[in-house]
Amino acid sequence: MLRRDFLQAEIQKLAQVLARIIGLKTEGKLLEAENISKETLDKNFGLQWDILLSMPIEDFHNFLKSKNYPPEKLDILSQLLFENVLPLNNTVEIKVIFYKILEIFNLMEEEHHFQSLSNIERIKTITTFLNDNKE
Repeated sequence: MLRRDFLQAEIQKLAQVLARIIGLKTEGKLLEAENISKETLDKNFGLQWDILLSMPIEDFHNFLKSKNYPPEKLDILSQLLFENVLPLNNTVEIKVIFYKILEIFNLMEEEHHFQSLSNIERIKTITTFLNDNKE
């Protein structure tokens, strides 16, 4: 029960940080939003942006499995990564992150049987972007 309460508090805190990032982006404070996003990735998920970008997808999958994050935390991670690459530009960085987000969604579905309508929409957005920007 205590672990569950702690987890819920952590998820709520991460959701608040995500809302702050979205708010900063709306205000045009993109650099501040990016800095908070990267700091959150490091402190709450143990992921440094540069390492995340260079990490092969299989290593990323193994990393996530080893952390055994609950689906709610994986969902926040996917949202955080998605927000970090908005607005969409055709860059290699965005493609790398999008493949990582798809891996998170895959893990959420396979391991936790977790799906949401917003994630289904993100999957459509990501696959459309990747299909439209093939090299």
